[in-house]
Amino acid sequence: MATPHDAAILVDNQRAHDHALKYLGAVSSELYARGLILTSAMQKFAKFVDLPESNSKFAAILDLAFTALSLVQPEFFLAKLLGEEEKAVGLALEISAQAGGKGAKIVKGIEKTREIGEKAAKAKEKVVSITEKIDKVREAPEGVSPLGKLDASKGPIKDLIKAYNKALGVWSKALDTLDNELESRLSDSASPGKEPMLVLAKRLLAPPQPFTDNELDQIERLYLWHMIRIWAQRNVVIVATTTHTVGGGVMNVPTPDYKTDQIKGMTDTQKDTIFELFGMFVPRGRIFLTPMVIDLPTTLRQWGVNEEFKTFTSYNMPRAG
Repeated sequence: MATPHDAAILVDNQRAHDHALKYLGAVSSELYARGLILTSAMQKFAKFVDLPESNSKFAAILDLAFTALSLVQPEFFLAKLLGEEEKAVGLALEISAQAGGKGAKIVKGIEKTREIGEKAAKAKEKVVSITEKIDKVREAPEGVSPLGKLDASKGPIKDLIKAYNKALGVWSKALDTLDNELESRLSDSASPGKEPMLVLAKRLLAPPQPFTDNELDQIERLYLWHMIRIWAQRNVVIVATTTHTVGGGVMNVPTPDYKTDQIKGMTDTQKDTIFELFGMFVPRGRIFLTPMVIDLPTTLRQWGVNEEFKTFTSYNMPRAG
């Protein structure tokens, strides 16, 4: 006959599966929120450059900008978090498989679970049977989930989808680990107590910290900063006038006069938009830490745009004797 200890194991396993499902929901929601912000930034950028989103130039700039951002701040794409979880879950699955007796079947544990259904129900109100619980978790959305609602033709969205699919793999291996643990603990309930499965699940599956509304706005500005920067590098030229004074026994070295800078390839509306998006009155935070745009030519030079120099020669006329 099953013991209260077995019932406790069952309840613990169910709570661990609950956490695993919440983890997948949190990752899905977080990536979807980032995808929506990215989509919003794409639309604003398309309006800024006055190009349709289907244009090949638009797509190329978008991919370059997104690549630059992912290299500079990979934490936005959960790469570090998912990479660490993938290693931890893989190791835990290997250990649990070796310790659980590979010849045994999970069915054995489930049969034992059914025997103690009544006692488990007393331990946890309306405890769902372990088979139903596992089936419910396994039926979680596959593939891209809500990310599929976004425009998957865009390279950056594809990267977010890849991150989600990676999270799915981590989640699936975590479930396999919990299944192994359930089998092992039910088949050997007399062994000394181990780490609770809920604790194990929380250690293996740490949901990403959600961004606040203000931080999501900062992410959108950061996306736009990189998009516009990459666009400017390929389309904008700063023309600086160099004054060269000769004559009258004087020969000056040509020096640029940055006060007379001209900006080619950018409309007045685009200039105003840059100040609106990145100017000194735009709030900064832990995510959007870019320098304030106070002088546009200075910002464009920081972005690495092309520069030309026009030389203006002035002549010193000799004084009358």
